[in-house]
Amino acid sequence: MESTDTDVDGQPEVHIRRVEQPDLPDLLRMVTALTAHYGDPARVSLDTLARDVLGDAPWLLTLVAEVGGSLVGYAASCPPAQMHFGLRRLYLQHLYVDPEVRGSGIGRRLIEASTSLARALDCDFMVVGTEPDNPAAQAVYVACGFEALPSDGSHFWKKVAPPQNADVQNS
Repeated sequence: MESTDTDVDGQPEVHIRRVEQPDLPDLLRMVTALTAHYGDPARVSLDTLARDVLGDAPWLLTLVAEVGGSLVGYAASCPPAQMHFGLRRLYLQHLYVDPEVRGSGIGRRLIEASTSLARALDCDFMVVGTEPDNPAAQAVYVACGFEALPSDGSHFWKKVAPPQNADVQNS
């Protein structure tokens, strides 16, 4: 999964792609920055990142945003299921964009790429949570087509359309 976007106003191209081994130091920097923002101590290491985001069956499906050769954001999702209902969902666990480029649409592009990933994985819906006192993030998710779940207003869901090749039969 890779997407390239060029803004008409001359902004640099943004590449959204899956995380790769050379990205791990920058990913560690961003994960640490996100947890510091919420006052949580980061306990993650390069080894645990490699274990969790790379390999044949990664625990976290991780996309990165690259601008001008530098990573500036990431989205990490995990795929829980409701086996008894035959439903798949993708939980957007982390979304981070460097402060210097916030407001430029990179977060929305990461959300859109995560939605495309959910669609490619034949998920029925996506779920994301925010801090209850983060109306800016909540507004972004609503603008991206998510609906607030009836709770404290900090959890959202979005139905995901079936993949383009939905004619594949399950056995």
